[in-house]
Amino acid sequence: MEVLPASVALIIRALVVSARWASKSRQSTLEEMTAAAETCRVAELAARVATLDDIVELRDAHIEVLESRPGEKRPRKPYPLMGRMRIIWPMAYFQIP
Repeated sequence: MEVLPASVALIIRALVVSARWASKSRQSTLEEMTAAAETCRVAELAARVATLDDIVELRDAHIEVLESRPGEKRPRKPYPLMGRMRIIWPMAYFQIP
């Protein structure tokens, strides 16, 4: 009857070893899933930040346009002498009023 206690001891030892292996396997799987979820979340947040940056840039452009007040008269900058000559010469040559 020495076989029975030895086989029970081996069965118990096998159960303990398989439980340890299952625990390590489960822990590594959970770590991989957590890392994948974090990577996905980081990519999601990066895309959201890019979208928000575009929205802010567009709104800044709108604010700039609204602040420019298109109806407001701006001081007129005179053309330099050569610029005026480039405009007046064709008008005189082609007799444009």
